[in-house]
Amino acid sequence: MVLQQLRQSIKEIHDQFYDILEKSDFSIPTFLSFGAALQLLFFTFLPPRVASLPGLLWLGYRFLSSVWRSRNIFKTSFKDVRLGGYEARVPDEYDGVVVFMIAARLTQ
Repeated sequence: MVLQQLRQSIKEIHDQFYDILEKSDFSIPTFLSFGAALQLLFFTFLPPRVASLPGLLWLGYRFLSSVWRSRNIFKTSFKDVRLGGYEARVPDEYDGVVVFMIAARLTQ
């Protein structure tokens, strides 16, 4: 019962304040300023070894997350890549129109 009330309270807070801090609302320098201010508060009120942990943990999380997401990238995204150079041949019945098609595909 208590857990259900806690979940409901968290959901209400999320629904009420979700639009305030969306990623698209702030630029990269603004997020860096927020991080710098938070790190300054950590170093002001906590011992240096403890204050450096949040930044190191976040860096580790981001690194492991990117490694985990990219583990199958060569099996899924790049399976149709044709390595090497290719050339187009002009047909025997040449009309005077040449179309160059340069393409690349990147899927996430």
